[in-house]
Amino acid sequence: MPLLPSPDCVSSVALPSLHREVSDVEGFANLVSMLDYVLDTKRKRHITGGILLSAALLFGGLAMTVMSIQDEEENDDEQ
Repeated sequence: MPLLPSPDCVSSVALPSLHREVSDVEGFANLVSMLDYVLDTKRKRHITGGILLSAALLFGGLAMTVMSIQDEEENDDEQ
């Protein structure tokens, strides 16, 4: 009968990884492939472009608003 390790030491044994690590380049290639599959028609690309443009304008407007707000402390000092 073979000797089995005790349950306490099993967690400390380094088990080989069952999955292959994906490099950054392969991950980027998978992303591009997925986007190509998802945006396969003109209509989907048009809708996605509109959503991205709207989000860019929203965050650009928010940034302009935040940059143009004056601090209340500066107003108090001027008065």
